[in-house]
Amino acid sequence: MISDRKFFDDLGTGPRFQAADLARSIDAVTAWVGALHNQGAFEDSLARLAGALHSEIGQLVRYGKGNDKPRLISQGALHRDGVHATAPHFAQTLLGDQLFKARPGSIWLLSELRQDLLIDTALTDWLESRKLTEVVVVVLNVNVRHCDVLELCADRAPSVEDATLLKIVAPNLASSWRQRQPGIATREIGRKHARNRTQRDAIEVCAILDMSNPYDLSRSEYRICTLVMQGMNTGDISSELGISESTARSHLHSIYGKTGTTGIVGLMHRLMQSGPSASAITTGNVKRLGA
Repeated sequence: MISDRKFFDDLGTGPRFQAADLARSIDAVTAWVGALHNQGAFEDSLARLAGALHSEIGQLVRYGKGNDKPRLISQGALHRDGVHATAPHFAQTLLGDQLFKARPGSIWLLSELRQDLLIDTALTDWLESRKLTEVVVVVLNVNVRHCDVLELCADRAPSVEDATLLKIVAPNLASSWRQRQPGIATREIGRKHARNRTQRDAIEVCAILDMSNPYDLSRSEYRICTLVMQGMNTGDISSELGISESTARSHLHSIYGKTGTTGIVGLMHRLMQSGPSASAITTGNVKRLGA
């Protein structure tokens, strides 16, 4: 079992900091405190913290007790070779049962703990694929419901200067986290969830009238979708196609079932989100419409 222990106690008082490093650190902490009081973007403050501490990624993660999955509060942008990547979560793997016993402000390193752990190969594979070798976990807060941590990923172990800076900054990060604006972490989780849901919906929306016909729409159903996009209701569709309203409703219910929508308003919203490319498709262009 890993015991909760302090790192870097053997470093002494010798490191000298470059003025640029100190300025970058002050700027990062200032941005962090601002974000905690809704006066700046979390993503920007985490990117600055990561940069100041010579890391590639900075992310805030909330770990719930029991079987709750970790929830990403926010993440600093990672641009490596021009590709943005989302990192996995590390604290639970590194600290195990000690996660909810760790002292706020304490610092945990993958390089210090590796010999004591059976590290998840998926995590090590992720690190190796991005040429990253070190993970730093700073515990921010622990209570009866959850534990909040800052996770940093770097391509090397901390130098003496980096380690000393971490030792200075970590308690202040934990203290300012406890004094954050009430509810801001929950709101940030909600915003991220909403953004992810919007992105998923956009992908699904584009597929409804795709030329590959992924929802297996009949020719009539496809035609009705194009009319719904124009703002027509059931009566308008009936008149336009020369069919009874009950037939139009039957087609619509079939479309709802195939596309996972619950009504004509929801279907219209999904279709309109597909943009001009989908609305420009005509029945003559569709290659695989059912009979």
